[in-house]
Amino acid sequence: MSAPLLYIVIPASLGMILAIFNQNVNRNRTISIITVSLLALLGLTLPAGSAVSLGSITLKVSESMSVLGRQFSITSGDSPFIVLLFILVALWFVGSYVTEVSRWFFPISLIFIALLVAALSSEIFLFAAPLILVAVILSVPLLSPPETTPGRGVIRYLVFQTLALPCILLAGYILTGFETGPSDSTQALLSAILLGAGFAFLLGIFPFNTWLPQVFEESPIYVTAFILVALPMSVFWLMIHFIDTYVWIRTNEQIFVILRLTGTLMVLVGGIWACFQISLRRILAFAVMVDTGYMLLAIGAGSQAGYQVLSAFLLTRALNIGLAALALATIEKNHPSLNLKELKGMFHQYPFATGGYLVAMLSMAGMPLLANFPIRLVLTGELGAIDPTIAGLSVAGGVGLVIACARILSAIYSPTTDKKFSLNENMLAVIFIAAGVVFNILIALIPGILLTPLGILLNSFTHLPR
Repeated sequence: MSAPLLYIVIPASLGMILAIFNQNVNRNRTISIITVSLLALLGLTLPAGSAVSLGSITLKVSESMSVLGRQFSITSGDSPFIVLLFILVALWFVGSYVTEVSRWFFPISLIFIALLVAALSSEIFLFAAPLILVAVILSVPLLSPPETTPGRGVIRYLVFQTLALPCILLAGYILTGFETGPSDSTQALLSAILLGAGFAFLLGIFPFNTWLPQVFEESPIYVTAFILVALPMSVFWLMIHFIDTYVWIRTNEQIFVILRLTGTLMVLVGGIWACFQISLRRILAFAVMVDTGYMLLAIGAGSQAGYQVLSAFLLTRALNIGLAALALATIEKNHPSLNLKELKGMFHQYPFATGGYLVAMLSMAGMPLLANFPIRLVLTGELGAIDPTIAGLSVAGGVGLVIACARILSAIYSPTTDKKFSLNENMLAVIFIAAGVVFNILIALIPGILLTPLGILLNSFTHLPR
């Protein structure tokens, strides 16, 4: 038995089977939750490369698998990241109990995650970009269910993600055989530009981010949030793989300067645009931009603390986006527009959902006593030691989100005569949202216990600062 077989072949095969028998959503949900939970548990108890004796039988999980002469490898260092990814998928599947999802959500999501794992485990990174593109194409029916017409946001999403493929493939072709560095400065510059453009398309970096708010407006909010957690999470990990593999990248200070400038631009643009939005969907989209900017800043710090901050961001990003999406999915059942002008006094009808959404937004803004605050504090200190201007501007971008939250507060708490206090939320939704809020606060209060163990995610990278 091999780790790639467990985390690629099994979920992909199950997804194909569920796609054929997809009429019973509850059955598919249950099967999917059990499968991804067992895979996550197996990764915790029996990581890749380990063995366990069961009487006279020795069960070993090998690290690699060959497919058509190509190797897919998941090492013991990769196992923590794969486990975290499957835990988040399991939680997302559980959260679907309180919101409506397409009957295609579970089968396609299983294949989608399997393809992302395959991209990360491919020993020849030239195969990673095509696998990610296939995953992107599979995600389109989730963002635009078959019975609907794809909007401009979904089409732009597909176009920009597709444009990433030739950029990364050409960069990979140039870099083949040059782990220590390209043969001349022209090759180095060209490969760096192509790699930067490829990752910019994949992550929706400004100015290639126009699809992001449109997709949040057009597509099911809960499914959109799932895609925008799993896909960037994998892409960021692929970026770290590039930095760890190529000496000329991790020793080139100009690359980290560009990452810091790009991250600052993303934080500022996202924060400023969030201030002027009237749709809760679009505010969440620009908050995602801000979060992506901070993750770029964490990589741009180029230090051990910066990479540890990035590993912590993977968890808090999923928590905040998931909490906000679950809250919006609860409100939109009766108020599909999610427009501030139509949500006056909404706290009186949806206290937990509106409160959960605000907690998620304030956490993404880096407010004290919420999950992102201790991480942002460490990151700001690292950036301040490198460039105080960058550190100050990154804080300013977070202030933009705080202003957006103040506008939301003024709307949902507005006194109205026609909306008396009543709890219109599903009890299961209340439990899930309350759990997300409590966990958000716990991370802020005891970050050392909950976030420090995530540093183990970096064990698969042997050349990063220690």
